[in-house]
Amino acid sequence: MANFGADIRRFARVTGQTMDRTIRAVQLQAIELVIEKTPVDTGQARGGWHTSIGEPSTRVGGVKDKGGTATIARGRHDASITGSIFYVVNNLPYISVLEFGGYGTGLGATQKTTRDGYSVQAPEGMVRISVIEIKAAIRRTIRDAQR
Repeated sequence: MANFGADIRRFARVTGQTMDRTIRAVQLQAIELVIEKTPVDTGQARGGWHTSIGEPSTRVGGVKDKGGTATIARGRHDASITGSIFYVVNNLPYISVLEFGGYGTGLGATQKTTRDGYSVQAPEGMVRISVIEIKAAIRRTIRDAQR
């Protein structure tokens, strides 16, 4: 995490942005990537993402949001508030299975799951892959600016 913080500071410096603006951009990117990567069946999982400031939301569920636009809009509003820790959480009971797998395997697999028990739509998860993509984009920008 300390390295990520250092990368954020370097990113702000090489792009000439303020820290507040840089952090908000990362928050917005996180919201959009995670929600867009969340598998869609009924839209419940996408609509179940909640953002909050200061402490994680304990809210479970939300509106069914197959496209994710309403959920992203809610998150954008919270990302505009500065000065505290920003959380993106989903408290649906099955969200960890979507992220880490654990559905039926082998013969128990369905057309929505892989033989290893992962969602076909998000076999590498949503949060983990989004964090990797954000870190890579920040480091790429820093590297390109230093050339």
